[in-house]
Amino acid sequence: MCGALQLLGFDARVGSVSLGPSFRGILVEVEYLPCVVPSSCWDLMREFMQGFMGSAVQGPPQYLQGRMNELYSPVDTVQQYMDHFNTFRRASLAATPTSVPAK
Repeated sequence: MCGALQLLGFDARVGSVSLGPSFRGILVEVEYLPCVVPSSCWDLMREFMQGFMGSAVQGPPQYLQGRMNELYSPVDTVQQYMDHFNTFRRASLAATPTSVPAK
């Protein structure tokens, strides 16, 4: 990650995503260190994130929606990174023009 911010129990990291030499987007990771059950702190996390990301923050990430009452672990972070990287990769493939063989 390119930059990090630690503030009042929050740990936020920001990084750029590239595929080969091409920039694809920005990834923001936010963790609220005193909390390990997402449903117990989601509203507080959303309010914190909206402070610098605005209305881009709505509900919990899709990965967390079915796990809001479970203990959060590093495996959950890894899975979310994998999901996001796969999304960036699919978007990149969709934007790549297909070549047409010469006749």
